[in-house]
Amino acid sequence: ISSVEWNLFSPKMQVVRAAATDEAGPLPYKLRPDDNVLVWKNFLKNPTIPAIKPIAPPQMMKQVEIPLGTILCLILFIPLVRTMHREKGRLAAGLGGGVVLVCAILIYPFLGFSVSVPASPELSDDASTELVSGLLENVYTSFDFRDESTIYDALDQSLVGDLLTEVYLQTKKSLELASQGGASVKVKAVQLEQAEFEPAENGFLANCTWDVLGSVGHWGHIHQRVNRYNAELKIEPIEGAWKITGLEILEEQRMK
Repeated sequence: ISSVEWNLFSPKMQVVRAAATDEAGPLPYKLRPDDNVLVWKNFLKNPTIPAIKPIAPPQMMKQVEIPLGTILCLILFIPLVRTMHREKGRLAAGLGGGVVLVCAILIYPFLGFSVSVPASPELSDDASTELVSGLLENVYTSFDFRDESTIYDALDQSLVGDLLTEVYLQTKKSLELASQGGASVKVKAVQLEQAEFEPAENGFLANCTWDVLGSVGHWGHIHQRVNRYNAELKIEPIEGAWKITGLEILEEQRMK
């Protein structure tokens, strides 16, 4: 339970509209000089807990099957054909070769092994779109946490290096409304509107446009906000996870 005491009344302003807001919506209240404490209590039994979206790790190794039985049969095939060609003619050689090939096919499932070799972390456009969308959602979800250290820990799962601090400061500033007393925007959704990809060294570049949909409560009212961003991201596999390693904001505009 939390409470706020309001004492800024005047002879002309004896009623101040207020609201306590949670994910279920605002709870309006009217403050007066003789009733100037707004009490807020969480009525939700199972509120949504901020959570970072799991993202599939980059596949840096792949399994290559080595059909040992087939290889051995093919090695034997060459001298066998030569021998049968000299002794019984071409027809016999062809029949013998056919027998060897059939044996090679039959042996393949039972005699072989696999090895791990480096794999290129290339993704299809659909997979890249899902990946970028997930990373962007995780960046904004990080700000649903309260204390700074937890926010940094959450951002560290999607960002790397100096970019972490840069994005923290930029995003925190964009979510605060200086004109409304520093009220913070609650992000409701992140929608990736457009994305173009091109390969880059050890990852890929994404030129993308996304919308951030949010709401902010101020003076007893709920305002809806939509901001659109166009930026170039660099995505790379870092320590077994996809992360944003580069970010250049090309355009930012208020849509609503």
